[in-house]
Amino acid sequence: MWLWIDPDDPLQWGSHTTSITVGATSLTATATAQSVTFNGGQADTTVTCSQPFTARPRDSRLREHSPTGCDLTYMIGNNLDDPNDHFQLSGYSTWEIQWSTSDNQSGQFTWQTPTSQGPAIHINQLHTVETNPQGQ
Repeated sequence: MWLWIDPDDPLQWGSHTTSITVGATSLTATATAQSVTFNGGQADTTVTCSQPFTARPRDSRLREHSPTGCDLTYMIGNNLDDPNDHFQLSGYSTWEIQWSTSDNQSGQFTWQTPTSQGPAIHINQLHTVETNPQGQ
């Protein structure tokens, strides 16, 4: 399953700068997205993506991994007859914050957003690929 964040949406990816002045001192801080970590709701379905991502084209079948490596592979499916049998997606972003003040103080730190719940999904079709047929 391909995962992506829209690199053109400044609330999802990129850098954000803000400034504030209190009395005679001003503070400027810039937050820059470093990565997004997705959890697919199943053991071994976590991936951290550290670059803008490529959305899967709407008119193509998913036959390959995402070109940016931001994808999850499920090894088991769900029981579609059971509405409670699903995988709960979740994720969080990691940001680097750099700050400086008008009186020449500065620093940086890393901040992770709280984990947010995504949609509950059903995986109902798995494909197998034979990579070495008959020992050839």
